[in-house]
Amino acid sequence: MTDKEIEVLVEFIRMYKEYKEVNVFTSEFKKLAAKNLGMSNFNILNIYLKSLVEKHALIRGEEYRINPVLLLKEDQEAVEFRWK
Repeated sequence: MTDKEIEVLVEFIRMYKEYKEVNVFTSEFKKLAAKNLGMSNFNILNIYLKSLVEKHALIRGEEYRINPVLLLKEDQEAVEFRWK
């Protein structure tokens, strides 16, 4: 993953946790994420989201979902991944 993909993923995970696990991939939340990431156009996020689906960080169905393995459980402090 690129640094920017990681930033985008972390922002959506943060919003997912902050907003009590609602769908954070709506246009409203994409606009908020883009603002938080310093992007002038929220539509650019779609490029990153597509890439994150290809890398299995997100799951695409009727809507995007964060891959559950990336979400911390209550007893976890961190998750570490290594890509080959």
